Amino acid sequence: MGRSKSWFTGSCAGVRVAGKDGDLGLTYLPAHTLNGKPYNQRVTFTVYVNSTSGTKPDGSPGRSDQFQFVAYGAQADAICRCLSNGKALDAIVKPHSYLGRSFNNGVMRLEADGTPVIVRKVGFQIVDSPIYGEDSQKTIDQEIATGRRPVNWNVAAHPDSATWTQMLKDRSNVQYVLGSTVFGYARVLPLTGAGVVQVAQTPTGPAARVARMTAKAANTSQPAAGAYVPPANPVPAGSTTTNPFAGMTTEQIASLVAQITGKSRAEDETTQPTTAQGVDPKTGFTEAAGAPRAF
Repeated sequence: MGRSKSWFTGSCAGVRVAGKDGDLGLTYLPAHTLNGKPYNQRVTFTVYVNSTSGTKPDGSPGRSDQFQFVAYGAQADAICRCLSNGKALDAIVKPHSYLGRSFNNGVMRLEADGTPVIVRKVGFQIVDSPIYGEDSQKTIDQEIATGRRPVNWNVAAHPDSATWTQMLKDRSNVQYVLGSTVFGYARVLPLTGAGVVQVAQTPTGPAARVARMTAKAANTSQPAAGAYVPPANPVPAGSTTTNPFAGMTTEQIASLVAQITGKSRAEDETTQPTTAQGVDPKTGFTEAAGAPRAF
């Protein structure tokens, strides 16, 4: 039997965000509609995959490959807030292909008629929450120099450590502002073209998630509790019994049974077979009084 669907996924560990010094390595495209069709926000970036096998172009040992990554929605926002150049990343990814222009040493290749050479490329979409690793030393030095990170940020007993923790918490709740050209560690692409309309984005991040959950809980309607109706024959005060007939007299119980079964106590007693009448109480067979049983 043939299979009509295919499945292709992969994983990466220890890859790092590629970016030139002074440049933002991530590119962010805000949420928008195109001819009325909605599109989530997305972020694209290149990662380095280093290996100890092979050789580099200059002949030195090791090799480095580059791959294009993309993420969408709230995940894209989270990546923009924390993925600086050189930061390590572990993720589950799904490959996809797309058409793009071809470059050689940064120069776009052209056809004979002057149009760009279009080739099929392969990228990878992050499909699960990635694990963020260590920052690059260059990023750490730059952030300390520009006041975006305390000097003793990694000394547990130092007040700078608590300051850094609060800075990371605040950073995780930063929202994209319409019209901004920078969002976190990403440069923002302008939305241009016919039929393109930028839309307001739903807030993302831990604080926004808590706010949504709180609002949902507050708006959840609960059925009103009905008035308490005490039982017809309440359990006497101080009693711990769970007997449903507690507090009822024998005659009251008999009357209740008669209402349920449709028979009075007297009728019940006259219709029950007894041994004196020659009826076996176990089998219900009628026997002559005093006659020996055949089994």
